[in-house]
Amino acid sequence: MIEMGVSQRRRVQTVLLLAVVMMSCSDSSSPAAKEVPLETQTFAASLAIDLSSMTKLPTGVYIKDLKAGSGTAAVLSTSTILAFYTGWLANGTVFDSNVGSTVLTIPLSNLIAGWKSGLLGLKVGGKRRLVIPSSQGYGAAGSGPIPGYANLVFDVELTGIRGGVRGSGLRQRGAGDGADGADGAGAMVAVAWAGGADTDGRVRAARAGAVRRAIPARGR
Repeated sequence: MIEMGVSQRRRVQTVLLLAVVMMSCSDSSSPAAKEVPLETQTFAASLAIDLSSMTKLPTGVYIKDLKAGSGTAAVLSTSTILAFYTGWLANGTVFDSNVGSTVLTIPLSNLIAGWKSGLLGLKVGGKRRLVIPSSQGYGAAGSGPIPGYANLVFDVELTGIRGGVRGSGLRQRGAGDGADGADGAGAMVAVAWAGGADTDGRVRAARAGAVRRAIPARGR
């Protein structure tokens, strides 16, 4: 057996110690990221998120209208939206925004699931907050600055709609409005309609649906 000197033994001990440290580092793995329910998510105070004051959709997305829209045109799943938006991570970091830049013009069907359900019914001029679970956002993979399993917050202001819209309202009955015309031409009737819209949400080429009920004209 070869006897090692003091300095040689110290070098061997150092090498062995480094090997043990490296092995322990390779054996230990950081906890895998996982989805955090919105109800237990900690949001940055700057976001002022209060889920109890919001509406929870069947998809798990929470919505709250910050400003009511005007007019009768509302977003459908077939609509192309024009919007300004800001997106935050739960820790308050802004990961994307087009406020002060070019308006986003895109079919709703091309967006993440949380937008598809969260923007339905929003009217032009309205502003809505969306709190989106990761399953309705970018999932486990994430995207760019958005990490996997990230819950997201968006403020979306709708400036216009193209394509499918819906609405309802009153109009005077015409002579060709069907068999229940006993109320007479000129009576006010409630109708539902669907059609297209210009970028400001004004309806064009709208087609009236079935007359729902007749309202006597004034003075009858």
